[in-house]
Amino acid sequence: MEAIRSGVEKVKEVAAGKCAEKHTEKANDPTLPVHERVEHALDAGKAQLKEEKHAAKSDCHAREGKTS
Repeated sequence: MEAIRSGVEKVKEVAAGKCAEKHTEKANDPTLPVHERVEHALDAGKAQLKEEKHAAKSDCHAREGKTS
């Protein structure tokens, strides 16, 4: 069961990472207005935090599965 939970968290981690990359690209796009670039930079930071959170949960579930 823990392996499944670990896999789910890994998928969420990858999805959040792709979202962070997308927002980072838009934050660095000089054709967008400044306020949109700032919003994308903030969203990229939020997505990066989610990615790190899901990575930690995945590692935790993987460790719990090995000890059970």
